[in-house]
Amino acid sequence: MVEVYPPKDGVELIGQMRERYLGKWYRTLTFVQKTTLPDGKVETWYEAAELPGKLRIDIAPLEGKNTLLFRNDSIYEFKAGKLAESRPMIHPLMVLGFDVYAQPVEATKAGAELNPAIFEPGGWVPPEWVR
Repeated sequence: MVEVYPPKDGVELIGQMRERYLGKWYRTLTFVQKTTLPDGKVETWYEAAELPGKLRIDIAPLEGKNTLLFRNDSIYEFKAGKLAESRPMIHPLMVLGFDVYAQPVEATKAGAELNPAIFEPGGWVPPEWVR
């Protein structure tokens, strides 16, 4: 059994996460989820990811052609099949929930540094691991 110890910082945590599943983590993923928005509205999302860095969310009903695309450092929002908005965005769940297992530690670290809230107390990483 491999000894597990608390990482000394966020970068070491990233390295531990990657090493644990190196060569075993999936590169593609699809799933359906019910998403409750802050206003209480519930939507069905059809999601497809290609790691690292790509996530597509089609929002039901599919005939409405409402889609969110996350690609590397940007988000693209389509309404009725037309690009409505695009802007820079590092998706924290993609960085620490998916990409961490499919890319070098330095790439994950760079993505986290572009979205510093990931490592802030109360963010995505437990405060005792952030120094």
